[in-house]
Amino acid sequence: MPFFAGAALYAFKHSNKPEPWPEDRNVSVLQVENILKQNPRSWKIVAHIDGRRVVGQLLNDSTTLHVGDSLMIMAHIDVPKASGNPGEFNYAAYLLRQGIEGTFFCYPNEWKLIGHKHGVPPSLLWFAQQRERLITQYADVLDGEELAVISSLTLGDRSLLTHKSRELFAHTGTSHIIALSGFHLSVLIGIFNFLLLGFAKRTRTRLLYSLVLCVLVGAFVLLCGMPVSLVRAALMTMIFQVLLAFQRDISTLNTLSLVALLFFIFSPDSLFDVGFQLSFLSMLAIYVLLPLLPSPTWVVKRKWAKVLYGIFTISLVAQIGTLPLVAYHFHTIPLYALPTAFLIYPFAYLILGGGLLFFILPFAQPFIALFLQTATLWLMKMLSAIALLPYSTIHIAPSALQTALVYIILLLFFLKGKWLRKACVQMALVGVILLLSITMRTTHPLQPQLAVFNNYQNPIHIIADTHYSYVFSPNNISTDYTISLASNHLLSYRNYTSPTLLDIPAKLPALYADSTFLIAGNKTLAYPHFPIRTAGHKPLKVDAMIVSRKFRGDLLTAVQVLQPEVIVIGADLSEAWHDDILRQCKANNLHYHDLRTDGAFIIPLTN
Repeated sequence: MPFFAGAALYAFKHSNKPEPWPEDRNVSVLQVENILKQNPRSWKIVAHIDGRRVVGQLLNDSTTLHVGDSLMIMAHIDVPKASGNPGEFNYAAYLLRQGIEGTFFCYPNEWKLIGHKHGVPPSLLWFAQQRERLITQYADVLDGEELAVISSLTLGDRSLLTHKSRELFAHTGTSHIIALSGFHLSVLIGIFNFLLLGFAKRTRTRLLYSLVLCVLVGAFVLLCGMPVSLVRAALMTMIFQVLLAFQRDISTLNTLSLVALLFFIFSPDSLFDVGFQLSFLSMLAIYVLLPLLPSPTWVVKRKWAKVLYGIFTISLVAQIGTLPLVAYHFHTIPLYALPTAFLIYPFAYLILGGGLLFFILPFAQPFIALFLQTATLWLMKMLSAIALLPYSTIHIAPSALQTALVYIILLLFFLKGKWLRKACVQMALVGVILLLSITMRTTHPLQPQLAVFNNYQNPIHIIADTHYSYVFSPNNISTDYTISLASNHLLSYRNYTSPTLLDIPAKLPALYADSTFLIAGNKTLAYPHFPIRTAGHKPLKVDAMIVSRKFRGDLLTAVQVLQPEVIVIGADLSEAWHDDILRQCKANNLHYHDLRTDGAFIIPLTN
């Protein structure tokens, strides 16, 4: 029922279109709500403009930003748009679900710090400033990967995590450790209940302690920026704690339904949020599956064994419940996720407890920091070793229908009826899934093609055949993220071969690439980086020409010499340069493909 209510509220919310942003670049005053990422070259921030949330990137001019700072920017603010890269996560839809209505980009001379301005609710701003202050205390004695992991695991700040670290947690199935959730709350709740609630005998006293715990949990959620998984866990904790204080019967399913309904009332977009879906599915799986698991006698008689067995079984049923959805959304299954989670829980408890002591005992921070650093170092080493094991990650891309059928099979295990009838239905559904898998691999074969991705690096992915694909950037900037873009492209075609990073110049069978031209199959792609003159150059007909920030010279002259069938407008151009190239293409009736608005440029290849 809550999900039907959520669907209705979602439809009502999106029936009215939001007010559009101005079409031209203009001056806006914004207040920084959160700093998502910072590095020596840029800041990525969430901010408020006239009560509307926006996310943007500011190229750094050595100005130091803090939560609550007010900025004046000269930029064009646009509604979030999907990248259009095949298989890539729909970041635009994610932003809209988070209540973010606009995106922007500013060069160093297009923004400046002007002080403070009220706009963000003072309470939220205060908690965000406190989180920034606590992270600064970490940074005084920690740095690098240790600082990033500890800040993420204890305070929910993932701005310092590198793409490599995120991929490591994802491939080992331990992303929930750095995404604050009920696991992290359990440490606070366990300590509180052990120290205080166990000694409260009277109902009034138990209620008072429960209210104090609810306040602490709420403060922790606000301090960590209110991530969806943590908000869900906090709401369930508060409801459970109040019922426990009154010594009432607790129905997990009813509590979960109430929390879902509250989510949908205040945020209908949560219905389509991946984090929300995984969070509630894991809780539902724990409610349904956990009571069915046996409790061996030797476990019941030993308290330490009961605790370990509880951690193991909860992790097992949560992963069973979320595995099909993880495969559908992320196209991967971490094979060693269960034993890995069981092994890293002690490290997570040590880091969480150490983080709490770090702020409680400021005089001992250097020694506690050494302990945190050592624990984090061993945690990352263990994850790196597990990631190198054979078949640590299995690539699989089930369709929505296949995923739904898997959950139907799981559901049939718990419906009352004759076991033979249920077994026959289950076998039939398994056969349908296998048939769909064979059919989809046949009807969606990997076709040789060339793709220019919508990314500031303008990476090019060449799918040569069913076994080999190559990726490189004309700007000579290739990163792990470039490889992940190409991997998502392959997975969208249900092919799981890993792309190869291509060094230029390259001469391979049916493939040639240098600093200016790419020849793959029967297609030629040009990405000139020097002025082209008509004198001394014979016309060379190419299939496409990329106009990137390395392009020099006159566009019409380059078109006259290279004679491209289509002009690909790069995603790395400045706003003014992009608009100028677009204007010239339209004025001269040139066929163009704008990566920013049209998504990835893909053309088929033939030998």
